[in-house]
Amino acid sequence: MKYSLLTFCLFLPFLAHTQGRLAAFSAVRLDRENVQVNWTMKAGVSCQSPEVQRSTDTLNFSSIFRYPGVCGGGATEESFSWIDKNALADRDTYYRLRIDDGEFSEIFKIEGEVALAENAVQPYPSPAIDILNLAYREELGSIEEIGLFNSHGTEIKIDLLSSLNESPLRIQTTALPAGLYFLWIVFSEENSFKVKFLVVK
Repeated sequence: MKYSLLTFCLFLPFLAHTQGRLAAFSAVRLDRENVQVNWTMKAGVSCQSPEVQRSTDTLNFSSIFRYPGVCGGGATEESFSWIDKNALADRDTYYRLRIDDGEFSEIFKIEGEVALAENAVQPYPSPAIDILNLAYREELGSIEEIGLFNSHGTEIKIDLLSSLNESPLRIQTTALPAGLYFLWIVFSEENSFKVKFLVVK
């Protein structure tokens, strides 16, 4: 069976706030093979060659990237990013940043893809922080209509069809607050689905 993957990007500030020298740490799945890891150093502090680490169980981490040089040290916060081009797609993955003297960031979880039931549509992860993926079977056909509604049934006016032919589909929703939402999706093969998901801040 073939699957299609749409990715809804909820563009919000970094949400994994840390203590110590890091102001923030997060990770974002770009597609099946690529995850972007982001971190921000607080103003006036620095670290030498921090390491991005990855795990599948939150206990055993392996270093997969070492930043070449000094991070931070400026008068204002400084942000950095790196793309893991060998990301794991079929299982949950956990990322963290190791600072030079053994200080660690918080652990950030990237959920693996989900198994779909016959003719199913599945949004994940839920709750979503900055990305919502929408997986569905290609047998359902192309998407003809799609709407986003809050928990009160009020439609949120966002042009969800503007980039429908792009893969993955990315939607900027900078004003979307935390809460329960519903997607109403109509496919070309006369199938329609209502799926719900949570957004947390």
